[in-house]
Amino acid sequence: MKSILEAGDVKNKKVFVRVDWNAPIESGKVVDDFRIKKSLPTLEYLKNAGAKVVIATHLEPKGTSAEPLKLYVPEGMKLLGNLRDNPGEERNSEEFAKELASKADIYVNEAFSVSHREHASIVGLPRLLPSFIGLQFALEIKELSKAFYPKKPFLFILGGAKFDTKLPLLKKFIHIADHIFVGGALANNFFKEQGVDIGNSLVSLGDFGLKELLKTGKIILPEDTIIKGGKILDAGPRTIENLKPLVSASRLVLWNGPLGPRLLWLK
Repeated sequence: MKSILEAGDVKNKKVFVRVDWNAPIESGKVVDDFRIKKSLPTLEYLKNAGAKVVIATHLEPKGTSAEPLKLYVPEGMKLLGNLRDNPGEERNSEEFAKELASKADIYVNEAFSVSHREHASIVGLPRLLPSFIGLQFALEIKELSKAFYPKKPFLFILGGAKFDTKLPLLKKFIHIADHIFVGGALANNFFKEQGVDIGNSLVSLGDFGLKELLKTGKIILPEDTIIKGGKILDAGPRTIENLKPLVSASRLVLWNGPLGPRLLWLK
């Protein structure tokens, strides 16, 4: 994948930048803009290079307005509405991809965190336009590559809600990491496998071969949990305290996915 730095002269060219600005919004205001700010250097680079930029992102849940995000849009750039409001985005519709492609000469992916999705703005557009990755995307790849030849001890922290998208990571890093702490809704599947009553907690359906993963002795699960309304929402304080020395003793810690409360604003 080529960086936008390798795109050559982009002056007066229309550039479609796919970002992940899926940030929590409360009362019309962004309450955590960390991921938004990480993408800004790419936008500033394009602005200084004289490009005409169109920015696009998805927001959850569907129907969420992109209006609060306009505060972060550099002068002269345009932000499209929530991509997932169009059914063609998640269906990877060729028609929708062509509609988006008609707005640009060049495509830039600055949405590393959602690049595993087979959506129109992620996989459809690159087939239709000259494509590059953003500055932060390139940095993510550089840093992530360290995990394949890690300094030891190596701790992998894995959270999130969808086991089908996380299982490939588990199977990959079970052979590389010294320890894997599993949190978020993913831990519920392991609890269920162990016969623990998880009540109404979120759980992924399917046979994921968890028994074999547990037999490796590398999987670490929350020792206590925070429960509300019969649902496990987060790891408890004892878990966090016991995790601290393991983090401190590790020479590399790779963290993928939320472990708890962040999932709530998606509901």
